[in-house]
Amino acid sequence: MYIRGTAIFLLLAAAVWLAAAELPAYPARTPRECAASAESGGVVVGIQPMRDPAEQKTYLGMKMKDLLPVFITMQNEAKDSFIFDRDNIKFGPAETALASPDVTKSRGRNAAGVFISPIFITHGFKNQQNLEKLEVRSTTLSPGASAHGFLYLPMEKDVTGQKMQLRVVLVKVGSTETSNIDLSF
Repeated sequence: MYIRGTAIFLLLAAAVWLAAAELPAYPARTPRECAASAESGGVVVGIQPMRDPAEQKTYLGMKMKDLLPVFITMQNEAKDSFIFDRDNIKFGPAETALASPDVTKSRGRNAAGVFISPIFITHGFKNQQNLEKLEVRSTTLSPGASAHGFLYLPMEKDVTGQKMQLRVVLVKVGSTETSNIDLSF
């Protein structure tokens, strides 16, 4: 009885240890080191799509099927502060006119909301926590400040392999002035 109890305890301890294992940190980079970068109003934004399933498994803990993880990093080199609201990120196929006020009615979509809830159902609570921890957050970019994280963009099969466009909208603090930063990948 003692041996059996010890064996069960060791198995449970091993399971808890494995579940608590941390994923390696995704290599941080500056916006200009990313696959695509652009600047507007003194704010530089870079994106790095993570298309390789092995890389997704390494850094996110799972392979994404209908989602494309995109690392986004921003650096404010201006004298003004800007508001980054991830709910204002738009994306779609490059031929989609993202200039329209509401691209969600066309083939373009909002990137925010990140559609993590379906991931939770299919991949479990631990992966849900990992994805949320790595997700980019809305923030104010003060002069000299930076922010980074992941977006999880839903990809339909008919657009897989097509050139995509992502628009980041920044609002200058204390005004209604906006900067649109368009990136193709």
